[in-house]
Amino acid sequence: MNKEHVYNLTVKWTGNTGQGTRDYSSYERSHSILIDGKQEIQASSDPAFRGDSARYNPEELLLASLSSCHILWFLHLCLI
Repeated sequence: MNKEHVYNLTVKWTGNTGQGTRDYSSYERSHSILIDGKQEIQASSDPAFRGDSARYNPEELLLASLSSCHILWFLHLCLI
């Protein structure tokens, strides 16, 4: 049985305001997470780091990932 898992996605920076990354305040932190066949995720950095609070940030997505793994593992234990 093959236990190798492969995941592919693309992260596309959409926050170029025309100045590139000239300095810390010259660009937006907006980006999109793209996975074939799935809805695009609009993301940014946390507002504390000049991000858009209306978009998901990496910290929220990390917490969601860990929480999702935890609940699925717990549900598996309920079957035992």
